Amino acid sequence: MGTHTCRRRAWEAWKDAGLPLSTPSNEACKLFDATLTQYVTWTNDAALGGIEGCLAKLKAADPAFAMGHAIANGLVLIGTGSSVRPVPLGRGPGVIAPASQPLIDTHLLPCPGDPEGGRSWPRSPNFPGACELWEQILRDHPTDMLALKFSHDAYFYLGYQEQMRDSAARVYPFWTPGVPLSSYVKGIYSFGLMETNLYDQAEKLAKEALSVTPTDAWSVHTVAHIHEMKAEVKAGLDFMHGTEVVPARRRLLHGRAGGRRKDWRPGVRLRPLLRAHPSLQEFPSSLALAASSGALHRWTRWALCWVDTVGPVQVDTGSDMLACHNYWHWALYLIEKGEYEAALTIYDDHVRPHVWVRDPDTGASRLRRFPPRVLGVSVGERWRDVLPVTREHSRDHILLFNDVHFLMASLGAGDAQTTQELLTTLQEASESPGENCQHRLARDVGMPLCQALVEAERGNPDRVLELLLPVRYRLVQIGGSNAQRDVFSQLLIHAALQCTSGPHRNVARSLLMERDALKPNSPLTERLKRKAAAVHLLQ
Repeated sequence: MGTHTCRRRAWEAWKDAGLPLSTPSNEACKLFDATLTQYVTWTNDAALGGIEGCLAKLKAADPAFAMGHAIANGLVLIGTGSSVRPVPLGRGPGVIAPASQPLIDTHLLPCPGDPEGGRSWPRSPNFPGACELWEQILRDHPTDMLALKFSHDAYFYLGYQEQMRDSAARVYPFWTPGVPLSSYVKGIYSFGLMETNLYDQAEKLAKEALSVTPTDAWSVHTVAHIHEMKAEVKAGLDFMHGTEVVPARRRLLHGRAGGRRKDWRPGVRLRPLLRAHPSLQEFPSSLALAASSGALHRWTRWALCWVDTVGPVQVDTGSDMLACHNYWHWALYLIEKGEYEAALTIYDDHVRPHVWVRDPDTGASRLRRFPPRVLGVSVGERWRDVLPVTREHSRDHILLFNDVHFLMASLGAGDAQTTQELLTTLQEASESPGENCQHRLARDVGMPLCQALVEAERGNPDRVLELLLPVRYRLVQIGGSNAQRDVFSQLLIHAALQCTSGPHRNVARSLLMERDALKPNSPLTERLKRKAAAVHLLQ
């Protein structure tokens, strides 16, 4: 069975792989590998201090290691949680190695237009340009995982679905089983296939990946998307339940095979649990040993495992960076079924405690899928939990995808000041976009979408349609997945259901017929059709 235990390759191993590194430090090479592995597997290895701990040790091992700076700075930028500022090379904290260092590492290619001949950050984020450089690297070094993963994430942000698929397709044949992390490339490729509606191929490849590495949360994520897009609710729920925890782990903790306690519930992380309940260190003894050694990764899949001695109590060890997003997919199946309270329970137990800026959709979009005016479902004060995470980034404008979800949070929480600040600064960015592709897109797509959200909150459904209908086929350009952007399709449908003007009378009918054709047998679509029939919009 595969695990996501961090590999730590020394300099010679990197050279043998055709990827020589520019540091003489074996320790730096090993820490680079450990950081890369955690990034690819969506985990923080506690034994190594997680990604942040590895990066700190990496910098200490060789402060001049070019690829150390490339992965450190790249993770900050690809995380989209910090604004980019033009910083000349070597003149600020955390920047890449001096220009005098011989550069074997081709991730650090020169930025044009630097009058001093050194390398500096571009003056605006340029994801398309970065992708071109990563593709150049992959043509010469198809097993360069950092270039593949950075480009995969950037294509996702840009809504470049075909490029995301084809980038992986071009290098996939080189990732033979003996290449470290090769099974994860199956998951990366399968996601691109899924986003371009090649569901059968995507599912086959994702399940191949899971047969090698059951802890591969990204492949679980792909299969979750497939069942969601095909409205296969029961299959999706069964799959998420079946992959949440390895069956052998259940036997160890419960003393029986399969199943789980009906009353088990998340709550406490493992190490704090052991400190608070020393008796657990003796029962079972293997649990305490696993906790101290980090070996729990051998038994868990993408999320959580459980003990039922003083509780039940949660043991949290899985793919911690993606687990709450996978629970978001779990909740989508419940929303599809109309089980809104159950979906909110999933949100409260698994999503609410872990909302973070790189994945604003997980919190904001989930809550947006409970529109009280239409469904009579209240999310209560939950918006106020999301707002502190998003409010401090309301002026960043790194990704439009982030902006619209930050706006959902401020609107939902009733924070008029943050809402106005976000809209005003985004408008200003769209008027002077320079080479920033996101700011260029803001004028024609981002601002109408944001204004539509505002008008929906104000109860102006006809205005929502006027703003959204002309740009609906361009929304893919803001990035994210088809499943994530479906919240905007639902926004449009709900607005159409409430429209009163003659020109918009048949829009709801048209949208629902279209949705039914694309996603047959969807319980959510059926409920919306019944709603439309009740207000005489399907006649």
